[in-house]
Formats: sequence, structure tokens, C-alpha cells
Amino acid sequence: MPHKTRVIWNKIKTAGVVVVITFLIWFAADQNVMEPETFGIPVRLASNSPDRYAGLAGAPYQTTLRVTLRGRRRHLQDFAELLKSRPVFVANIDESKPTSDRPQSISAIDDVLATIKPIQESRLAIASVEPMTLLARIDEYQRVTDIHVKPDYGDLRVGAEVSPQTVSARLPRFVADQLGSAPVATVAAEQRIRAAQAADGNFEIKAPLTFPILKDLDPNISVEFLPSGEVNIKGRIQALTETQRKGPIQVTWSIPDDVQARYVVVAKEANFRVNIDVTGPKNRLDRIEPGDILGLVEVFAGDMNDPGPGKEITREVRFFLVDPAQFPDCTLSSESREVRFRLEPRPAGPVAPSQG
Repeated sequence: MPHKTRVIWNKIKTAGVVVVITFLIWFAADQNVMEPETFGIPVRLASNSPDRYAGLAGAPYQTTLRVTLRGRRRHLQDFAELLKSRPVFVANIDESKPTSDRPQSISAIDDVLATIKPIQESRLAIASVEPMTLLARIDEYQRVTDIHVKPDYGDLRVGAEVSPQTVSARLPRFVADQLGSAPVATVAAEQRIRAAQAADGNFEIKAPLTFPILKDLDPNISVEFLPSGEVNIKGRIQALTETQRKGPIQVTWSIPDDVQARYVVVAKEANFRVNIDVTGPKNRLDRIEPGDILGLVEVFAGDMNDPGPGKEITREVRFFLVDPAQFPDCTLSSESREVRFRLEPRPAGPVAPSQG
């Protein structure tokens, strides 16, 4: 290589090294600049002790704190990346905090952020927090006995044995208070029975216990049922029932011949139709047509004297299955429907109820 070219090349390399070193110095300085940055940090509360419960007092039982952190830019960037990977930070409340069956105020900095390890290890200082305080429940666990087990069979009619029929539960005091003096634990049994039923309707299942009030409380509440969180249910399905509305049902009149010979039945609703509910096995309900149901208003011979001609009579409509043997286990709604009518002396004309 000629001497002149070699000199030029050495100058280029030297200039490149200077640029790289300058950039590295600038980059390192930039990364170590102390500055603030505000983050939204989602948090929920917990307890390290199995004998204590800790959680925010209201739904959704976690909150997002607006936290301004101050530190080196590279540490702020690291924390921002960590925040992306964490759906929520869990703050374990210190066991020195007093317990109560009522909500209490706690410090967002001292009681929450100071207990979250990733924040402690971030090399960042907390400059400010909004809100400064949170409403929390910190409570002791207790045991509740003689809890009645109540399976929910839904639309099923079953004959079954439930074992055990009563249980105990270990849960926070404030939850126990909401159970009342006659606590009940429920079992969602319907779908499990439908899935387990044999061809003859027999079934045997295990299903978990729960308290209905838990659906409105913190999902992180731990409830332990004793002797087990499951119950055994063994029995037989008596019928798969549901309710369907049928109609319109034609309502007709039953009038004795001697009444028809002397009087005209005058009614505001001499010819009307209604819909009614029918309950029974689904496979039979699907076959019931409106014409299979009879709506009947009965006029009695005694109505001619009591209350007598021209007096308003109130009578309940009675509904029947025309062929009840064809639709066993099907029942009609007991909802009361009434009509009003009167008996007017017959001058002449057709023998039938008329509009009045």
C-alpha cells in the first residue's frame, strides 16, 4: 500500500474510533440521567399467612395506582418492560397490620408498593402515588359448622341421596357473617347429572360445594370445606321437566239445558282466547297443541236463583287437558282467570252466549 494511502486509512480508522467512543460515552451518560416517569401499576392485595385474608374492599378487587418513579433512564426502561409482562402485582400485607371484620384504610406506599419485590429491586425511588390510600379488608379466618348442603337440580326432578348432608367451612369472618344463622352451601348438580345419567335415569356424581354469596366477593378468597369440598349425589331422574307457553286456548261455555231454555248468557267476553303455561317432560310438552287444552266457563242451574237474573256473576275459567292419559306428568298453570256474566230472560233467538 502506498505511503499516502496508508496515512489516509489510518486517519479514517482513528476518526471512526473517536466517533464510536464518543457515542458510547454519550449513550452511557444518557442512560444514567436521573429523571421521573409515571406508570400505571395494577395491584391486588394478599396475605402470606393462611390464617389471614387481605384484599381490596370493593370490586373488581384490584386497582391501578398512578405511580411516579424517579431514577436512571435505563432503570426506568427496564421497569417499563417488566410492567408489560405483569398483568398485576401482588402486595402481601404485613402481618403486623390489625385485623377487622370491617374495611380499613391502608397506605398505598408503605403497605402496598413497599411490599412488592420488583419495585424494591428496580433501583427507582417513589416520587408520588395516586391515590395515597386504599380501602382494604384484613380479616381472620374462622370455622363455621352445621352448614346445610343444598343441591341445585335445575329443571330436573330427582330422587337422590346426598352425602354428606352437612359440612363445615373455614373462611374469613366477614364472609361468615354474611351467611347468617342458618348457612347453606349449594351444589350445581344439574349439568353433571345430565352428563352422568344412565339409560334408566340412574346417576352417581361428585360435585363441588360453594356459597352463592362468593360470586359477588373477591375471587381470591380461599374457602375450605370440611371434610371435603365435594359431595356425593346418587339417585334417579324422575322426570326431565320444563315449562312451555301454549296458546291461544279457546275458552268455551258449559250451560245446562234448562238455563239455556230460559236465559241468555250475556258476557263482556263471550268468545276469547288465552295463553297458559304447561309444565312437564320436554318430549311430551313438544307434542301438546293448543287444541289439546280446553278452557271452560261453567254456568250452574243454581245461578238462576242465586244471584238470579240480571245480576253479575264472576266465575273462574277452568283449564283441562282433553286427553290427560296421553300427556302424563304434564300440569297446567294454576294462574287464576275469571270472567263476568249475567243471565237475562230469553225473549227468543239462538241459544248461545252473546256480547253485552
